[in-house]
Amino acid sequence: MAKFGSIWCNIEEDELDPVKNYIVLNDQAEVFSGLKGGYPVFSLEFEEAKPLGRKAQFRTLEGMVNFPIFKEYI
Repeated sequence: MAKFGSIWCNIEEDELDPVKNYIVLNDQAEVFSGLKGGYPVFSLEFEEAKPLGRKAQFRTLEGMVNFPIFKEYI
């Protein structure tokens, strides 16, 4: 368990280390561009890609979609 300010939270040790940013692609080569109404949105425009950096973000996104997604490190 790690403490940040006055908030206790569960964070894995590897989540505290800086990681490389990546973008997420779906099986149609569309990039993840954010959430809209609580659902993931994918776009054909590479410039709209939202870079992610934590493993937990990918795992959460993976659980929200019904199709394969992939990481591409930038």
